[in-house]
Amino acid sequence: MTVVVTYADSAESTAALYAAADECGRRRLPLVVVDLGGAPQPISDVTTRLAAQGHSVDVVHPDEVADTVEEVLRVVAQRQAALLVIGLRHRTPVGKLILGSAAQRLLLDAACPVLAVRPGLRSDEEPQTGL
Repeated sequence: MTVVVTYADSAESTAALYAAADECGRRRLPLVVVDLGGAPQPISDVTTRLAAQGHSVDVVHPDEVADTVEEVLRVVAQRQAALLVIGLRHRTPVGKLILGSAAQRLLLDAACPVLAVRPGLRSDEEPQTGL
């Protein structure tokens, strides 16, 4: 069992990464980061902090795939995820209708519970477990 989080270089992904680290500490599970092309600094910060507490972090770099949602769902199934953590951004109703929503597909198709996180809901980006 693992906690899987999607990460790209955005405030939403950073919030999801820190929330996933919180859940790893709480559940005492390893973290799997699906790196969708983000900046390495937040990932290395979380990796270092979790490693200091005895938790493992595995970063998955998907191959160039046409459908990143399918790749995330594959990792969730392969790693037997107990939880998938994703970052959400605000979109207008028309934007959702025209473009579809990767987050909606993950929420509906994941074989495990999904924690959807928005940035800016906490006064800091540091996890509550002291990471």
